[in-house]
Amino acid sequence: MAAQGIAELAVTVRHARLAGELNIAHKDPFDRLLIAQAPAEDMVLVSNETLFDSFAVRRLW
Repeated sequence: MAAQGIAELAVTVRHARLAGELNIAHKDPFDRLLIAQAPAEDMVLVSNETLFDSFAVRRLW
């Protein structure tokens, strides 16, 4: 993964707080975390889930 420029992203208290503060109807806690993490870390979310497109998240795939 490192050779491809891919790094793991730890879940921080900040990420959890941001996810909890999201004013969205989506209730899945893991999805909420991803929605909060991507912009907080200025990262692209790699997922085939089109539902992320509704949340101003940059998505690849």
